[in-house]
Amino acid sequence: MFIFKQVKLHLNNGKVNINCPVYRGMIKIGISKEIVTTSAEPTELHISGVLNVNGSFTSGLGCKFIIEENAVLDIGENSRFGRNCKILVTKKVYLANHIRMAFESQIMDSNFHYILDIEKECVQNIERNIEINDYCWIGNRTTIMKGTKTPKQIIIASNSLLNKDYTLTIPPCSIMGEIPAKLIKTGYVRLHGEKEWEVDSFFKKMNSDVYYFK
Repeated sequence: MFIFKQVKLHLNNGKVNINCPVYRGMIKIGISKEIVTTSAEPTELHISGVLNVNGSFTSGLGCKFIIEENAVLDIGENSRFGRNCKILVTKKVYLANHIRMAFESQIMDSNFHYILDIEKECVQNIERNIEINDYCWIGNRTTIMKGTKTPKQIIIASNSLLNKDYTLTIPPCSIMGEIPAKLIKTGYVRLHGEKEWEVDSFFKKMNSDVYYFK
């Protein structure tokens, strides 16, 4: 694990489980390598519940991971969290593999305040699990609320709000967004690894608007 400057760790009787082979530099906390360099407070990890680490992950400056007592946060393989991201867990948040969460986005599995329905004389539970599936790209300043469940390989546009199960209405390999979020386009995925480098290299060298895979 590499812990960079301006990082505060508060275990608070919590527990961290490493459920994968361990190697040097697998986890990087408080790193600053982003193009967008907004101001940031110290990176903070408050763990009163359980953090399950299922692979490598990186968090930028100013991130806040708050896991309350009896709550669980699962982080999958090769996930990255941009500067000033916030993840607040009171029940359970499951983040699968290859998640990308851009700067100043937030995930919260609770509304934090109970609201009385005067007509029905009832109060809804303020907590509900969140599940973000593989290869989900979360655009900057997006808010993901309790009960959210996404399909695999989803691109979420910047400044969006997610607050329900989208797996029955939005197919994998889609773009979604707005407030509240809805389907925008299908048939799109974010490039990763060698394919992304290949395309980036092409556009830096060639005067072209489109790259075609052969």
